[in-house]
Amino acid sequence: LAAYFYVLAIFHSGRKPRLVAGPVDVGLLAIGLGERRGHIDAAQVTALLEQLRQVGDTVPPVLATPEEVLRDHAAFLGESESVIFLGTGPNYASAHFGAAKLFEGAQINGVAQSTEEWAHEQYFISDAATRTVLMAPRGRSLERAYEIAREMRFIETPFLAITDDDPDRWLRLTPRVLALPEGVPEVFSPLLFAVPLSQIGYHLATLRGKGSYNFPNE
Repeated sequence: LAAYFYVLAIFHSGRKPRLVAGPVDVGLLAIGLGERRGHIDAAQVTALLEQLRQVGDTVPPVLATPEEVLRDHAAFLGESESVIFLGTGPNYASAHFGAAKLFEGAQINGVAQSTEEWAHEQYFISDAATRTVLMAPRGRSLERAYEIAREMRFIETPFLAITDDDPDRWLRLTPRVLALPEGVPEVFSPLLFAVPLSQIGYHLATLRGKGSYNFPNE
């Protein structure tokens, strides 16, 4: 419990705890289970907790992304009634998170898909009218994400890349790149990717004149 509040305290602004508390819980639970089951020792636990703590330092720059940039990306995605979100490993969950933001806010269809599975499924139906968000964190999944991005360029389907990799590299494949700060381990990167996904979801809802959870309820 002390570790939980220690990590959560770094997200000190009004919006940050609501945005990241759930993923922080999951990260802490995974670390605790790993230690209890003997897969990681005390030194590794300390190192992982420090990595998790440092994620907080990368959040403010993302929150400071210019509003006009976010609105432009949102408008691009809003040109379709369905948006595909691609992620793998830890960020397969981010794909579901991004899709959920569209259901809740803009009330358009969000499709969560594994980055690899896109090549076996949506590849065959994607075209110039398709809108896709590709999450590409540094780590084991990065190079495969880049290969998928090259395929998207080849079939001329537009996409937004969200990445903490060198943005110039991605700009060779798409004019739409949302660059994130470096330094977050891939295992904790969903904490960082949740920020732009939430921001874009908000702006897309605003552009469509929708409020969050603006649907019939009791």
